[in-house]
Amino acid sequence: MLNAKTLLTMLATLAAVLLAGPVHAELSSLPPLDIPAEALQSRLSQDHNQLITARIKAVFDAMVRAEDDQAVLQARNQLLDDYARYKNVNYQLTFADVVAYLAGPMLDIENPVFQVNLAWALANMPQVTIQPAMDKMVMHPNSAVRYLGWRGYRQIRMLVLAQGTGFSARMLDELDKAAKSEESWYVMPSIYRMLYIEPDRPSFVMVDIFEQARLRCLDILKQAWTRQCVALLKGSEPAARAGGAAVLTLRLVAESYPKDDSFVQMVIDMLWSCAKAYEDSGGEGPLAETLTPVLISGEELVNFLTKARRNPLGLALMERDTERRSLAVRLGAASWLAELKANGFSLEDPQTHLSLPESDGSD
Repeated sequence: MLNAKTLLTMLATLAAVLLAGPVHAELSSLPPLDIPAEALQSRLSQDHNQLITARIKAVFDAMVRAEDDQAVLQARNQLLDDYARYKNVNYQLTFADVVAYLAGPMLDIENPVFQVNLAWALANMPQVTIQPAMDKMVMHPNSAVRYLGWRGYRQIRMLVLAQGTGFSARMLDELDKAAKSEESWYVMPSIYRMLYIEPDRPSFVMVDIFEQARLRCLDILKQAWTRQCVALLKGSEPAARAGGAAVLTLRLVAESYPKDDSFVQMVIDMLWSCAKAYEDSGGEGPLAETLTPVLISGEELVNFLTKARRNPLGLALMERDTERRSLAVRLGAASWLAELKANGFSLEDPQTHLSLPESDGSD
């Protein structure tokens, strides 16, 4: 199975080819999709629902029967164009609802390019009625589809919360499971982005549901943190990239959630894991390059959390000699733990509760 990064890069390349390609025959004779403006002002009639359904089925049929990747991309773009045809909530809610219903079985078609193009379209229909499709995408065996599923879910999460506890619980339960078990570290950044909910509550979301979701997301982030750190200890470069997203998420959380002493332990664990992986890499190569911004942003975060003004890691990373630099980074992380303990912070030594896993899921 190709990983998320490879498949999404492939899509970008195919999109460039598409610009110069002719429109395939099946898309030039689609059923009409003409809905009068006055009909859009209220719930659509059964006749208009049938028009939408017929059009979507025809586009899906063209997508399934496509003889090459270019035809798949054209069908995807046609689907998105049809969704955006009328800038009207009634229309787009209905369109997304029909798409979500029909797309479920199609996501099982064993063609990675087809799967990702379909997922791309679904992720770009930000209506609450698309939620069933997002639920299937975030559990899909294709990591690129899961990535797009969480990206799409993030666009509709406030709309989902507005539907009440049943809908929100379904979303948060899936998020909890994914944060604990996602096999691809290329997907984890999209999960981390889901875990930060801005403090400004939309007026259409009930206060208790909003606050419960924020607290649940914080708890999920804390539970995912150790898994993130132990993956770094195995020297996973994709996990190092995800580590940058994790630190950014924690920074956003720390700026907008009530003060929580566990945040300091979390960032110390991250710095220790990154520093150990950096030293093991010899201070050079792709892993060391990926870890460098994580170490820098992590040190900025611990300064923010503790009101300190120290930069042992920043200074260590300026060392020219690779061997001395890698050792200085490890010592710099250790100095943070010692300094904070000396200043009254109750912290565990990361080495006592972080251990190497048998597998780090480094897709």
